[in-house]
Amino acid sequence: MKRLWFAVAIIISTGFIISCKPCDKSKLPDIENRLSELDQMQQKIREIQTDSIAVIYAKLKKDIDGISAICPPPAMSQTAQDFKLLQTTNRGLSRLERNKGKLIQEIETSKNQFNILKQDIQNCVWTTDSIDYFYQSEFQIFNQIAKKTEDLLTFVERSLSIGDTLCPKLRYYLDSVAAANNIDFKQPVKK
Repeated sequence: MKRLWFAVAIIISTGFIISCKPCDKSKLPDIENRLSELDQMQQKIREIQTDSIAVIYAKLKKDIDGISAICPPPAMSQTAQDFKLLQTTNRGLSRLERNKGKLIQEIETSKNQFNILKQDIQNCVWTTDSIDYFYQSEFQIFNQIAKKTEDLLTFVERSLSIGDTLCPKLRYYLDSVAAANNIDFKQPVKK
């Protein structure tokens, strides 16, 4: 029984000594900066509008299918390649729409973890070594999220550029083939 009290006394005194160590609050401004950057990333992702490519793609696909059914043109090779590129871009943007919610959730989780770390630092819950460890872990996750966000925004910009370049070319080609074959493709897009 005497040993049990001795062990309890050592555990309590060790806990008291550890909890009395001063904690390093120098990481707080950096955590605030990371939280701000995460908010900005989240806002940029939420502002992504990719619907225009999907609508244009649907109209062009309908028109190309109509032309191919009436007069399969052998000289459509560049146009077919352009359309395939637009089709691939559209599929990529569709995947992006599904995956951007996951990235927003990762950002929310990271913000939550940084807020918890910030509170722990303010309340001196951990030693400086523990704070450094947790901070480095969260900083690595932050860097991964920043890279994913940058890649996503670059992909969207490139995809929209492809759409802006190819859609008028394809539209011109389809209109000229339609005019040469007396085909009317001016009907509204069905959704």
